[in-house]
This record gives sequence, C-alpha cells and structure tokens, in this order.
Amino acid sequence: TRYPLVTGVQTCALPIFHARSKSISSIEAYVFLLGDVLLTENNLLSPTSIIKFIACNKTLFFSQTNKFTKPIQTSYQSALGQVVHAVLAFAILQGKDLNQFDPIWDSEINKILSKFKTESAITSPLPPLQWPRYNSLKASTRVAFTKLIQNSQSSVVALNNWQAKQETSTFPWVEKTLYATNLNLKGVPDLVFIEDGKIVITDYKSGLISEVTIESFKIQMHLYHILVSQNSDLPISRLEIVDKNGIPHAIEFDEKLQAELSKILKKIPEY
Repeated sequence: TRYPLVTGVQTCALPIFHARSKSISSIEAYVFLLGDVLLTENNLLSPTSIIKFIACNKTLFFSQTNKFTKPIQTSYQSALGQVVHAVLAFAILQGKDLNQFDPIWDSEINKILSKFKTESAITSPLPPLQWPRYNSLKASTRVAFTKLIQNSQSSVVALNNWQAKQETSTFPWVEKTLYATNLNLKGVPDLVFIEDGKIVITDYKSGLISEVTIESFKIQMHLYHILVSQNSDLPISRLEIVDKNGIPHAIEFDEKLQAELSKILKKIPEY
C-alpha cells in the first residue's frame, strides 16, 4: 500500500502476448510484431513508460501501438519542456554570463518552431507567447539558469564539443541517454555529477515541490538510480529534484522500492 503504483501491477498486469499457435489470427500476429519491436535495443522503455506499465501494462501497450497509427506530434507542453532542458543544459556545460539566457532561450524556441513545421499534425502553431504556461516557465527557467551559473556548477566546455561530451563517461553527464539493456530500460537524467567522489543524480521540475508531489517522483528517480548504477562503478550519494525556484529537494533512497522495481523490469518481457 505504500507504493500503489508498484503494487498495482499485481491487479492489472495480465499477459498481452500469449503463446504462438497455428491458429493465430492476423490481429494477434500484428500484436506479436509490435511486441518484438517494443523491446528491441533501440526501443527500450523509459521511466515514464515503466510507470505506465506498473499502473497497467495494457496502458503502456496501447500508448506504444498508437505511435504506429497516429502522426507524430509534439505538444506545446512537451515543446516547452525540451526548451527548458536545453537551456539548463547549456547553463551547466557552458554558462558564463546571465545575459546568455535570452539568446539561448530564443534559439531553442526557434528550433521547436522549425520542428513543428515538419509535423503534419501542426501546420500553423500558435505563437510561443500563447503556449500554456509560457511566461511562467520562462521566468522559472531564468531563475534556475541564474542559480546554476552563480553556484558555479557549469563547466567550461566548448559548444562544438557538445556531442563528444554526451558520448563519453566524463562527468558531469548532462541529459545523457543511459541504457540498461539487460533490464529493458533507458533514460535521460537531467544532470549527473560528482560531489566528494560520489554521484549525485538531479532532475529539474517546472513547478513547486511539496511533501505530496515529491512522492510522485520517487519511482522515476529510483529508475535513474538503476541506470546510473549500471553505467558507473562510483557510489551514488544523493537523489534530488530541483523546483522552479532552483531549490533542491532530496529523495530518500529506498532499498525496498529499488528491489521491487528491479523485479518488475526483469519481468517485462513476459508481457
């Protein structure tokens, strides 16, 4: 009862893929094909997908199959999320001056607008100022950007070395995609850095954090813990999320939750 999402898998996780047989229908064949596609090395499941699976594996299945029948469309919320993360990544990797914020923000917005033009689902996107929460997210991102630079968490890395930085094991890892193929898992923590010889895993959120909302991030952060553990031998000292005001909030590591998540990850192929 402490982790309703985790225990919920017991009530909803009914096998979708059953044994192949000679009488298999075309629909079942299509389902098997999709099942093979979903768990290939390049289609590992993200923490968000794992949380869907824990709540109900059928929810995950249908959300994945919709990708084959619906045009790809970036929502305004998702677009802003991409902009926020790109701006904060810049602050960490190359941030030197607070005056860099507006040019970088505008540059990332223009990239998203160009992306919209390639998506048939959005032919005439709204102006950014009309996107939901645009002004508030820009303001909160400016606060976080400022704190990152003032706290000297940024490293001097040339922007033209960005790709090389993502593909090496050199810390900090900034939005680096991590893989745990043996557990069908992949994920992109916002920031993984070294402090006193140990790893700190940080994720940035666009809202305020309370004792209630922090509970909803525990599974996500423990999945990041698993991913980082699989990609580094260094000990992990802290999990934290940072709210829109740049204030960090610690997530207490829970061995029981970690063990339950590991068991679920290993069982995913059964479904």
